[in-house]
Amino acid sequence: MTPGDPRYDPAVAGDSTAADCAAEPDAAPAGGPTSLTAATLHAAAALLLTDGPPPLRALADRGWTVGMLLHARRALVVEALRRSPALRVAVGLPASADPDPSPDPDSEPDSERDSEPDPDPDSLARRIAVLERRLRRAEQRNTELTALIPSRAERARANRRLRRLRDAENAVADLTAHGAALAASATELADELQAVRREREEALAERDQARRSHAALVTRLAAAGEHDPTPDVTPSPIHRPADNAPTDGLEAARPRQPVATVWTARDWEVRPLGGAQEIGGSALLVTVAGRRVLIDAGLRPAAASSAELLPRRIDEVGDRLDAIVITHAHADHAGCVPVLARRFPRTPILCSAGTAALLPTMWRDGLGVMIGRARSDARWMATPPDLLYSDDDLTTAERLLQEVPFGAVRRFGDLGLRLFPAGHVLGAAGVVLSADEGRGGRVVVTGDICDLRQSSVAECELPPDDVVRGADLLVIESTHCHTTLPRRHDQVAALVEEVRDVVVAGRGRVLIPAFALGRAQEIALILAEHLPDVPVLIDGLAREISTIYEQRAGAEAARLTAARRTAGERATGTTSISDLIPPVAATRPVRIFNDTVQAVPQRGRYQAIRSLRRGVVITTSGMLTGGPAVQWAREILPDPRAALLLCGHQDEESPGRRLAALTGRQPGDQAMLLDLGDHGAGPAQIRVAARVRNYRLSAHADRRGLLDIVDQVAPREVMLVHGTRRNQEMFREVLEVRGQATTPTDDWRR
Repeated sequence: MTPGDPRYDPAVAGDSTAADCAAEPDAAPAGGPTSLTAATLHAAAALLLTDGPPPLRALADRGWTVGMLLHARRALVVEALRRSPALRVAVGLPASADPDPSPDPDSEPDSERDSEPDPDPDSLARRIAVLERRLRRAEQRNTELTALIPSRAERARANRRLRRLRDAENAVADLTAHGAALAASATELADELQAVRREREEALAERDQARRSHAALVTRLAAAGEHDPTPDVTPSPIHRPADNAPTDGLEAARPRQPVATVWTARDWEVRPLGGAQEIGGSALLVTVAGRRVLIDAGLRPAAASSAELLPRRIDEVGDRLDAIVITHAHADHAGCVPVLARRFPRTPILCSAGTAALLPTMWRDGLGVMIGRARSDARWMATPPDLLYSDDDLTTAERLLQEVPFGAVRRFGDLGLRLFPAGHVLGAAGVVLSADEGRGGRVVVTGDICDLRQSSVAECELPPDDVVRGADLLVIESTHCHTTLPRRHDQVAALVEEVRDVVVAGRGRVLIPAFALGRAQEIALILAEHLPDVPVLIDGLAREISTIYEQRAGAEAARLTAARRTAGERATGTTSISDLIPPVAATRPVRIFNDTVQAVPQRGRYQAIRSLRRGVVITTSGMLTGGPAVQWAREILPDPRAALLLCGHQDEESPGRRLAALTGRQPGDQAMLLDLGDHGAGPAQIRVAARVRNYRLSAHADRRGLLDIVDQVAPREVMLVHGTRRNQEMFREVLEVRGQATTPTDDWRR
C-alpha cells in the first residue's frame, strides 16, 4: 500500500514523516474550484515538487512523491492553485479563481477552511523544518529498531544454541536414568556380596563344628580301641545321615557314605566343549569303554555374530559319535543338533519323550530366526553369513530322534545310559553314564535342573542311591550357585497382586516377555489359577509350545508314575499305597488354553495389538531382543497405566536388562527412552512410561538346591558348568569347605 492509495494510513504504514504532516493543525481538508479533479491535483502536485518553492523541492529531494504530497498536504496544493494563476494555467485551469468554489466530491468538507488565513511562506518554512526534525527522529528511531532485529546469521546461531541446549537436556536425562540403573545394580551387588559373606561365615562355622565333632568322635573311638573309619573325609553336618545312622549327634555330623561297589578300572574322559564357564552353548563329550557320547549341543544366545553361535570347542568332537544325548529342548542345549546331524547322519539322537515332541518346533523356529537375520544382514553386508543348517538338516535330525523312557537303560557295548527327570521344563532330563554296569565307574550329568515343583512340571527326581550315589564325577549346572532365590510362593503372590492392580483395578494392560519353552506356560498357568477372570493372550512361539505342553505334560507325568511304581516293585517285591495312588497333581493333564487364556492367531497379531485395552500378553522373546514382544512393547510401554513384568534371566546387553534397572518406578515418574528393534520391524526408540517389575521365577536350582543335590549324589568329585567363572569359584570354595572334592571346569580324566 503506497501513500497515493486512498486506503493509506501513515500511522499504520510506519511513515513517520507523512504522519507528522497529517497531524499538523493547518492540514485541513482541501477544497477547490468546481473543475478540480484528481488528475488536476496530481499535475499540480508534480509541478510544485519539481518547480515550486524551495521547501517543496526539498521534500522531493528527500523522496516525497506526488501521492505522499496529496495525502499529507492536499490543502497546500489547492491553496497553491487558488493563489497562483501561472500554476492554474499550467494544469489547464482558467487564470482567474472561482470566487465561490464548491467542495470537491473526493475531499472531506471543512466549514472552517474559508475562515483560515492564507498561509505565508514563513509559516510554511517553519512547518517544513518541523517535518524535517521529525523525519530525522523517525530515521534515527528506524535505525535503532533495525539494529535490534537479529540478522539471519544471528538467528541461525541462536537456533543452533537452542538445539545444543535441548540435546544437553536429553543427555542429562539419559545420564540420570543410567545413573539410577547403576545405583540399583550397585545396591543389588552389595546385597549379594553381603549374602555371600554371611553364607561363607555360616559355612566356616559349620566346618569348625564338623571338625570339633570329628575330633570328639576320634577321641571316643580311640578310647574304645577302634580307628576312625574315614580319616580322609572332612565331615559336614549339612549332609543327610544314612538310613541306618545312629541318632548320636556326633555320628549325625558324618556325611552319608557312597554305596560300596566293586569296579574294574576304565579310562574316562569328560571334556566340556561348550557352556563350561558361560550360560549357553552347552556341549559335553564323554569317552569311556571305547564309546563316545556327546551330551547336549546348544547355541550361544549372547554371540555377537552368526559365526560365534556354535559351542567354543565343537570342532574337537572328532569324526565319530556313538550317540548324541539331549537333556532338554532349549536352544542353548539343543540348537546345534541339526548341524551335527548333517555331519553324523547315522548317529542316534536320544532324549525323553517330551523333549522329542518339542525339538522339531524349536529347531524350525531357530531356522526361521537365522533366515530373518540373514535377510537383514544382506542389506549391508557384501556376503551375508551362511545359515548354520538347512531344512534338509532338520529332516535328518528329526529322523534320528529316539525316545528313551525315564529309568530305562540304553546300552552301547559296555556303556550304559539312563535318563532321570530334572524338572526345569517339559522333558528335561539328567543323564547317568556307567561302564560295566557301574563297576567301571559312573558319571552323572544334571543338565539344567530344578528341585522345586512348578505349575507346569514337577521337581527333579534323582535315581536310587545304588544308581547315582558315590559317582566318580558329578557334572552340575551352576546358573544360580551364587545366590539363594526368594521363596517361590512369595514371588508368585507378588506377580498375581501386580497383575490384579494393573488389569482389575486400573483396567490397564500388562506385557510379560517370556521364554517360549517353560516360562510362558508357567506364567499362563499361574494367572489362570489365581486370576481366572483376567484375559490372557499368548503370542509368538509360546503359542505352539503351549499346545505341545497340553498334549504331552500329562502323559509324561503318567509314564513317570508308572516307572516309579515299577522301580518300587523291583526293589521291594511289593507295591506301596503311595505308588498305587499317586498325587493328583502328578498325573493330571495340563490345560493352558481356556475361555480367558487365548492364543493370538498367526495372522491376527496386528488386530490383537490394536484391540487389546485390558488384559495380559505373554509373548517372546523373553529378553525383548526381537519377535512379537518388540511389537507389543511399542504399543504398551508408552502407556503410563500399563506394566512390564520381567520373569526370567536377562543378558547383560539385552533391552530387558536395561528395563530391569527401572524396577520400582511409579506412575508419573520421568519416562525413559529405550532402543528396541528386531530384524523384521527395524529399530525404534520407545518412550517407557509403564511401570516395570522384576520377578525371580527361575526354573533352575539355587545355591541351597544345588547343595542338596550334591549331598544326595555324594560324588568323588564335582565339576561346575553352565555358569560364570566368578560364581563358580565362590561355590567351589563352599563345596570344599563342606568337605566335597571338586575339579576345575576343564578336561577331566580318570
